[in-house]
Amino acid sequence: MAKTDAQNWDNYWQGRASTATGNALIEVGIEDNHDLNRFWLEHLESQPKQTQIIDLACGAGSVLKHALKLGLPNLTGVDISSNALRSLTNNISHASAICAPVKDTGLNNQTYDLAVSQFGIEYAGSREDLLQTFQEMHRILKPGGDIIVVAHIKDGVVYEGCIDSLSQIELIEESQFIPVSKKILQTLYKEPSPTRDSQLQTLMGALNQSASPISNWLRGLDRSKNVFARFTYHLLESSHKLITHHSAFSKADSLEWLEGMQLELDAYKGRMTSMTRAALDQDDLAALMQSLASKDIGLNFSPHEKMFFANRQKPAAWVIKATKNL
Repeated sequence: MAKTDAQNWDNYWQGRASTATGNALIEVGIEDNHDLNRFWLEHLESQPKQTQIIDLACGAGSVLKHALKLGLPNLTGVDISSNALRSLTNNISHASAICAPVKDTGLNNQTYDLAVSQFGIEYAGSREDLLQTFQEMHRILKPGGDIIVVAHIKDGVVYEGCIDSLSQIELIEESQFIPVSKKILQTLYKEPSPTRDSQLQTLMGALNQSASPISNWLRGLDRSKNVFARFTYHLLESSHKLITHHSAFSKADSLEWLEGMQLELDAYKGRMTSMTRAALDQDDLAALMQSLASKDIGLNFSPHEKMFFANRQKPAAWVIKATKNL
């Protein structure tokens, strides 16, 4: 994973782990999806109680929480983000948390019975990194151990959602709403003068023009179902409050808030971009299987499947399963 992408996700997990976060865009995950939950419960309920389970790129431990619910206590999560692992141990206090890249965990050979990942290992970096991650899973699995991976699928419903979010981010960026709002605040805190008033009049006209396409996009949207719409509405409303009641706030606090919203926007864009880059198509999977076969490491793959969410015609994810040779 690129350094910038890793930082964006670490910031995301920092917000998710916090009990009182100010972050507005911390609800990217789909961990509570009914179809995903049912998938994991069905695949974990037959596991013996002593099964040693490792979740790679575990995040907050969504898969491990299902295992715990079924009475499976031997749980390990690996993630490159220390904040993700803090979320994991907040949720499952006795889980082992390993901060390491998934392609090089540093764990002992033949330790685990089951390796799982949900929207995780495909973020490892390049396709070569993904290949190395499967080799690493093979190394740490006991003979006869299993791999179950749910991975982003290119052009699926989750992928399309990320593309939609990127287009909405582009709308805000192109509008220049945040930079214009900052210029207005900087001007408002100047001493009154005819020049200042003229500048404000010009800037307020520019702000109205900037806000117009954003307001048009928000009109008619159900903000309860769209986290980015809630973020954008909060941006518009709070910016308006900072400008119209600027005397109630310090210049430093107002500008810092706007800068924070810009950083949130940049980080969200980074996460959405990394999600689209991580998505795998049929050719990616074929190349991965061919590379693994050429290395003859001893993994028997089932035919990969597509996961569909309820009433959706397009798939949401790939399901990749394999068993290590005895």
